[in-house]
Amino acid sequence: MNKLLATDMLEIAAEFSLTPHETFVLATLVSDDRWWPTWEIGLKIPGSHASDRTMKVHVHRIRRKLRERALKRGAMSADDFIEGQYGKGYRISPETRQRLLNWPTSQAA
Repeated sequence: MNKLLATDMLEIAAEFSLTPHETFVLATLVSDDRWWPTWEIGLKIPGSHASDRTMKVHVHRIRRKLRERALKRGAMSADDFIEGQYGKGYRISPETRQRLLNWPTSQAA
């Protein structure tokens, strides 16, 4: 399976107008298909001591930006892209992860 390169992640961040912290959150979720607890996502952001609530806000904003793009293209809702489960955390849906790993040919969302 292809690894998402840093240059690809920057391209995706620009495409979706992600902030640097949102970019790190999305990159973390894409890096592995497991469930990521919010505290562990926060550890991946350099220089951040973000709370669980802050991570939830980042995920909410990423979902909003994905949703805006999805609506423009007639795709599914952004809630389908980033899955959340109480007690487990967040993960990228397998379909979205595959699209992002194949970037830029897939043009995600």
